[in-house]
Amino acid sequence: MPWSRIRLKVEISNLLRHVGQSGLKILDAGGGNGYATIPFAQNGCQVVVADYSEAMLADGQKLMSDLGLDKSVSFVLTRLEDLSSVIHDQEFDVVMCHNVLQYVESIPVVLRSILRPLKSQGVVSIICMNRYSIAYHQAFLRSDLQAAKAAIGATETNTMFESTARALAVDEIVKMLEGQGCVIQADYGVRCMIDYWGDNERKTEPNTLAQLEELEFALSAEYPYKLLARFFQVIAQKA
Repeated sequence: MPWSRIRLKVEISNLLRHVGQSGLKILDAGGGNGYATIPFAQNGCQVVVADYSEAMLADGQKLMSDLGLDKSVSFVLTRLEDLSSVIHDQEFDVVMCHNVLQYVESIPVVLRSILRPLKSQGVVSIICMNRYSIAYHQAFLRSDLQAAKAAIGATETNTMFESTARALAVDEIVKMLEGQGCVIQADYGVRCMIDYWGDNERKTEPNTLAQLEELEFALSAEYPYKLLARFFQVIAQKA
């Protein structure tokens, strides 16, 4: 969907403000089929995708084979809590953990697990659903004002996966990362406007979509607009 494509462009662009695009070894923790890492693999990076879903990993292996990237991207089946048992002594320049932490049982445990193989001075990118977007999402996208009122102060929400996810705030993840010995580099909003504006048919019109994409890039790093984004992204460096 166009909003998913814009999200991917924005989150990769934000990460590239802090790392190079070639010659890196990247861990995509909870990365499903690895789609988000394709731009890096196409530029000479080595990628390991770790996920607990056999179906997603099988889809990823086919995808990378079709793209001719099967030599650059490998897949491991694991829960993130058990990551060290399957990647052993590998070290990574970058760890991506995008749209995952809101679903895990213990965020601190998973953070420790995914940061362990990150090199000193390596970069971690975390993306989570933004707690403060829920009421706006209900009001503007769902047109449900009662649900919007009920969502004020919500700490969890239903998702497209028909499950309940934690609704997090950027300050919470920043505090957890700092507690794990990381130095925060920046935080961004991802999908600051497209979730709230217009209907899906208008969003797919090419000229309108191009304007929305331009607006998303303009707002991603801008305070206070980024505080209302559907997702937030935190970039940190391992001390």
